[in-house]
Amino acid sequence: MNVRIFNNRTYSASAGAMATNFFCLFGFIFLVTQYFQLVRGYSALSAGIHTLPYAFTVMVATPIGALAALRLGTRFVVALGLLVIAVALTWMSRLAADASYLGPIVGSMITLAVGFSLVNAPSVAATMDTLEPDQIGAGAAGNETTRELGGTLGVAIIGSVFASLFGPAIRRAFEPFRGHGLSAHQLDVAQSSMQAAKMTAAHLPSAVQTVLMPKLTAAFMDGFIGDASWPPVPPSWSPSSCFVTCQPGKRPRNRNWSSSTESTFNALRVIRSVFLVSIEPRRRPRRAEN
Repeated sequence: MNVRIFNNRTYSASAGAMATNFFCLFGFIFLVTQYFQLVRGYSALSAGIHTLPYAFTVMVATPIGALAALRLGTRFVVALGLLVIAVALTWMSRLAADASYLGPIVGSMITLAVGFSLVNAPSVAATMDTLEPDQIGAGAAGNETTRELGGTLGVAIIGSVFASLFGPAIRRAFEPFRGHGLSAHQLDVAQSSMQAAKMTAAHLPSAVQTVLMPKLTAAFMDGFIGDASWPPVPPSWSPSSCFVTCQPGKRPRNRNWSSSTESTFNALRVIRSVFLVSIEPRRRPRRAEN
């Protein structure tokens, strides 16, 4: 891949926005699936079903984000989307272990999905609009690379932050019960994951488990809240980078590709019109008066 395409400041800013977007998305998926299964006790299937509000919102909001970028400008919509992501993650950092699913959990997921949708389609269009026809292949490769890199770093970094907060909290929770036959090796294993901590606690007396389980949940929430409150930092400075690095007032150099993007947005308009017509109540024809 020709990395010189990153000399284009608009392309680099849009690619950075996409990387930040997928960083937050993959980190969210990594944490919320564990939260649903290990804290709330859902099965793997139920945990997936409980994340459907996020998917449905992305399906609805992505075309809206593309149309908003066409009308309001890509930089404004992308910056707004990153700000919405920061708000959503900050909201998640305030969640409690027993928070109502239909209240703050669904609300924060929908907010995060709206922010993701506002960033995704406009960023892709912006990256491709700024390239010459002979750079389209490299630009597409750069798009996919930044997405994968952002998602990979999201899981790696957020997982590392979670482990750095979760492990010490688990050790503090188990320390008072070292006299119940808990070895140093078992304690080390318990620090590796929430599932390992629960399996270690299952070998202890029932009375100890009753006291210990709330502490394990609190340890997980320490890592969850710490992770959710940390990722808003990248979205908070990414809008500024978009406004600073993108060149205002200049049309894309690749006018042919810009026309194709306009055609895509026009197709989205048609889909929206068909959808709106389909949901309108049909009026019955009036009967002719005798």
